[in-house]
Amino acid sequence: MYPISILPYNSIINENQFNMARKNIFLNNYILLQSIFILVSIVVFLYLRKQLLILENNPKVIAAAHHQMLLAEDITETCLLIDKETNPKTKSDYVVELTDLLKEYPLSKTVLFNYFHEAKLKKDEKQRVSDYFDKATNYFNKVCVSSTILGQKYTNQEKVQQMNEIILKNKTRYVITMTKILKIFDQQTKYEIASVRSKENFLFMCSIIMAIFNLIVIVSPMKRKLVRQTPLN
Repeated sequence: MYPISILPYNSIINENQFNMARKNIFLNNYILLQSIFILVSIVVFLYLRKQLLILENNPKVIAAAHHQMLLAEDITETCLLIDKETNPKTKSDYVVELTDLLKEYPLSKTVLFNYFHEAKLKKDEKQRVSDYFDKATNYFNKVCVSSTILGQKYTNQEKVQQMNEIILKNKTRYVITMTKILKIFDQQTKYEIASVRSKENFLFMCSIIMAIFNLIVIVSPMKRKLVRQTPLN
């Protein structure tokens, strides 16, 4: 008689242990999946944050570069006005204006250099920007030196015209070189924007998948269990 009564009892224990083990495995797998999703989300979020910092820095670089290009245009235009002006008083005023413009260059050069240094570019792109910036700086330095001489010799018409030829030639080279730098940053900005959008779409799809997964695995079974346990009136 004992074996007959003991077997069902052991079967019940074994079945309960099996069910408990199965629930533990399911719970562990669920926790693992949720942990992986959270980890992936954190990694993607940090990567997005890094890309957004790049996108925030690029407009600063572009603005500083445009400011320096406008400064080069103003210096060149003022030198041309000195060349064309016949009134000595007005010519002298232009020389004062030119001196003030030349004082702005060292500050704009430092600001632009710092922005280039902080820019998050690929190694080859950063090298290209550095090479272009060295060339652009060389051209602008020639513009400034020639402009300084022009301001000092503004009464010598032949000297003024000679300096203006040098200024115009190097200003054109400077603008062309700076345009190449801006093109690199423009391409990088477009790439980063596309990358950010793809990461956003990835996070959105992961959120939808996890929401559906939770609905199927957790919410639906809980709902069925609650319905079974609810007494009917």
